[in-house]
Amino acid sequence: MSTFKAFRIHESGGQVAARFEDLALESLSPGEVVIDVEYSDINYKDALAATGRLRPEVRLFEGGFNGAGVTEWASLAPGSPLDQANDALAVLRAGMLDDSPRRFTPAAALLAFPLEQGKTWRQVVPTFRRDIQLPDQILIYGDVQGRAPVTAPAGSFDAIQIYRVVQLDDASFWRSRTIRRDRVWYAPEVKGPVREMREAQYFEHGDIDATAVYTERTITELVSFRPGRA
Repeated sequence: MSTFKAFRIHESGGQVAARFEDLALESLSPGEVVIDVEYSDINYKDALAATGRLRPEVRLFEGGFNGAGVTEWASLAPGSPLDQANDALAVLRAGMLDDSPRRFTPAAALLAFPLEQGKTWRQVVPTFRRDIQLPDQILIYGDVQGRAPVTAPAGSFDAIQIYRVVQLDDASFWRSRTIRRDRVWYAPEVKGPVREMREAQYFEHGDIDATAVYTERTITELVSFRPGRA
């Protein structure tokens, strides 16, 4: 595959136009991916943006973020370590118009070694909101729940199961923070996760019967693994 179709929304001179375009893989910026979407719906924010009723913060962006499929191609920055590559392939965007991987100081502790049964950890990661030009924070909670066998396309592993909650820094006057709940199976043999289930949602303010708006429901599995030389 050398080309692909993308749904792109343009803003120029106060006018918004949305259309499908044929793009080349070489046009991807570092951190962007191409996903062969098998299932999707139309999020109401995409519909508002595509019709010009929701103004984008940039002049060009790719609409559509409620979908499930297989990553076909990834454009990674030269020298990116494996953990950054994994983040690029399964990143949860902090906002619908911001889909680039983010770096934090101190680093976000998505895992806290050693992974001993019963261990819990909490972290507050200071951030700065570009959209409102104010400081904010990301909240992380982790719980090591013990050993659990798991099977992925790469094989069967004696894994360590971890429950994790990540609260993003994307609250607004009309909505709550995005809360992402993860189930992670970490295999010491692989020195990394072999299966990860993510579910993320937020709630809109002002509605007594507010329902959850889901922004992510994904399963990531290790497809192949070859041990390195000792």
